[in-house]
Formats: sequence, C-alpha cells, structure tokens
Amino acid sequence: LVREAGRVRAGAAGGARRWWARVAALALSGAYACLALAFAATTAARDVTTLRVAADERVTADSQQVVHREAASFLPTTVDPRGITVVGASGSPWLGSTAATGATLRLRNGSVRAVTRFNPLWLGWDQLVLPSRSGLALECVVRVDGGGLIETLVTKLDLLPEGRRDVVGFRAIPHRVTVRLPPGAALSPGEPPPLDVSVHRGKLLVAGGRIVHGEGLRFEGLVLEVERAGPWVELLVVRDHGPALAAVGIALGALGVALGAVARRRERGA
Repeated sequence: LVREAGRVRAGAAGGARRWWARVAALALSGAYACLALAFAATTAARDVTTLRVAADERVTADSQQVVHREAASFLPTTVDPRGITVVGASGSPWLGSTAATGATLRLRNGSVRAVTRFNPLWLGWDQLVLPSRSGLALECVVRVDGGGLIETLVTKLDLLPEGRRDVVGFRAIPHRVTVRLPPGAALSPGEPPPLDVSVHRGKLLVAGGRIVHGEGLRFEGLVLEVERAGPWVELLVVRDHGPALAAVGIALGALGVALGAVARRRERGA
C-alpha cells in the first residue's frame, strides 16, 4: 500500500511538471505569433498622415493641412486628431533648424500636453501623434497701395535651412510671390524676419527687394506686407497595430520564461 501511494504521488507530481511545461510552451508560441503579427501589421497596415499645422491653429486634417498620406489601401482610416490645437513648438525654427524637438498641444478636453518623438500623444491603443519637422509660418497681407485690404494669408513655408525659396500661395492676385531668408537673418518668436522677395506675373519679374518688419514691397499698385511670424509643426498622425501586438508578445514571452523556470525547478525538486 505504501509503494502504491508513492507511485500515485510521483505520477501526480510528474503530471504537474508536464502541465507547467506545456503552458510555458504555449505562452512562448503565443509570444512568437504576436511578434510575427506585430511585424506584419507595422509593415503592411501602418497608416501615417503628415499634417502641417501653425501655432494657434486647430487641427482639421483638411486638404490645407495634409502634406502626405501613407496608408494601407485595404484598411479604413480610424485616426481622428481633429479638435487638437497646436499651442507652439519648442527649439525650432528659432534655432535655425527644421527638426522639431517638441510641440505643445491643447486637447479637446482643454488640457495641454507637451509631446516629443519619444513621448507621443496616444489617441488610442493603436493611434498616436508625434512631431516631425518645423518651420516658419508667416501672416502675409496684400493691400491696394493707399487703399483697402485684398487678402490676408497665413502661409506655412519651407525656408530652412537658409537659402531655400518657397512660394506664398495668394489666391486673390495673379502674381507668384517667392520668398527666402537672407543669410544671417535673426529669427525670434512673433517678429517677422527680413525676407528677400521676388514677384512675378507670368514669366515677368515685376518687383523684387527685401521686406523688413513694418515696411512693405510695392508692385503694380499693390503693397505686400508681412505682419506676424510663428512656427508651424508637422505632426505625424500614426495608426499602427504593431506596438500593441508586440507588447502582448513580450508579456507572453516573459510569462513563458517564468513558467518554464517553475517547471524546471519542480523537476529538480522531484
């Protein structure tokens, strides 16, 4: 009877060890599957929308703000950052760089969040917003010389690094206005920097010169002025299932390793 009871206890202990080992193997298999799915989701189903938003501008995700869209064609877009307002950008462009070190966002509930590439704003388990680049936004005004206002435009320009040219897209006049920062131009928040401006009508150059704060450029009965300057920020709005699946895979892997250690310890104890 004693020998029979010992065999029963040994069999029960062996069954428990096999159970722990089987569960550990299942957890590790699940971890490998989740990591593979995470890689596949990030590779094939990642949706990235690039928005260019000026300071104090609300995110609308319309055609005026969307710069680029990289999306999986077979999945609907679920990221909705509308209602977020860009309060400001840190570091750039006042340091003469296009790399956004961070952005301050006002959320729909009124709270304010500072975000960076390494501390993004999560809109859901698979949706996030992070800053990418920054630049100079200018409030440009065209008036009749000695008369009334024709158009006011806040334009987000790519003028950095120094020497780059960009076009101000006025709609109310038939002219193409090209601007660039002169070498060594000082950038400070709020105050427009000096700008080298050329104005074309068709292929004809009708005016050119340097605009400084408080002065304008006259051409064909009109006056161009720059009244205000501020930063714009490019926000990457990302929908990616990969990070969440990878986190589940890592958790399952840790669980599998722990259960495997328990099974080996029980086996040694037997």
